[in-house]
Amino acid sequence: MFALFEKDVEKQNKRKRSFIIFSIGIAFIVLTISFVKNVYTQQQFDRIEKLDSLNNQLGIRIDSLTKINNLLTAGVDTIVNKNKDISEKNLKFSNEIDSLVLEVNPLVRASKKLIAKVDKNTSYEAEQNLQTGQLLMQFKSPFKNNDFVFIILGKTVDHNSVVNIKNGSLPIRIYNDDLMQIHFKDGEMLVSMNVYDIQGNLIAEIKNNYWRPNKNFSGKFNYDKKGFEVINNQGQVALNVDFSGYNTIKVQGIFPFKYDNTILIIGNSVQITSYNITEQKLHELIDSAHIKQMFEYTQENWLHTRRKYPPDLEFNKWFNEHLKRSTDSRGILKQ
Repeated sequence: MFALFEKDVEKQNKRKRSFIIFSIGIAFIVLTISFVKNVYTQQQFDRIEKLDSLNNQLGIRIDSLTKINNLLTAGVDTIVNKNKDISEKNLKFSNEIDSLVLEVNPLVRASKKLIAKVDKNTSYEAEQNLQTGQLLMQFKSPFKNNDFVFIILGKTVDHNSVVNIKNGSLPIRIYNDDLMQIHFKDGEMLVSMNVYDIQGNLIAEIKNNYWRPNKNFSGKFNYDKKGFEVINNQGQVALNVDFSGYNTIKVQGIFPFKYDNTILIIGNSVQITSYNITEQKLHELIDSAHIKQMFEYTQENWLHTRRKYPPDLEFNKWFNEHLKRSTDSRGILKQ
């Protein structure tokens, strides 16, 4: 009985021990779960705290960024407004420039015209005050030895061949003085002569087609491609030479030869007198010679401008008849 009792006690003890072990296990598990739960909960709290802290920091930074963004927005708005203001000012300035250009363009054109006119006037005045120049004498072709030169003096015509002139046959001589000298070089005619006032003072010279006024010259001169004229100190035509037609030279003017006591006046007619006559008589002879002034001197832009005369039909008829009388039946000029 006792043995059975012991076995029952032992069984009970085993059961108790098993229960205790099971209870301890359960308690351990519960404690472990509770511990883990507590640890996890604490970690969660810690994470929440960190998240709260981060959230606070993020909020602070967001506030800072918001302030910065507000400042930037305000800056951008200011810049935009300034740009808009600048754009408006630029547009206004551009419109003012366009308006100014429209106003300036006519002034620029007027200035260019004025400058061109000033340059032209300066050039014109410089040409008027030239101290030398050249007779251009545009004849039809270069001279050859068998060509003839016609020199018209009033109602007389002297014609001479180039070869005779080269050999010393001077066209016009007044006693010991030549009215003009003519030479030829490489087919070109070279004219030389002196120009005097009524008192016999030298006022201009022509030397081998180059002319120049003398220092005491106070008159005027004018010229173009076919002629040259000098108005003496008394306002009279001292000389004009017209190169025209077939190798034709027409000479007019007042030609004093002081040392020969002779004054030659050539216009539509030829008058010869001496220095002994009165001034009134001299002027009467000059008027009766009807010297035609070849160029203008008073109108605007008078330089190179010829006076306009109606065609001299009588002179042209006379000159053509002279040419007929001066040629033989073959049309060749008589020597």
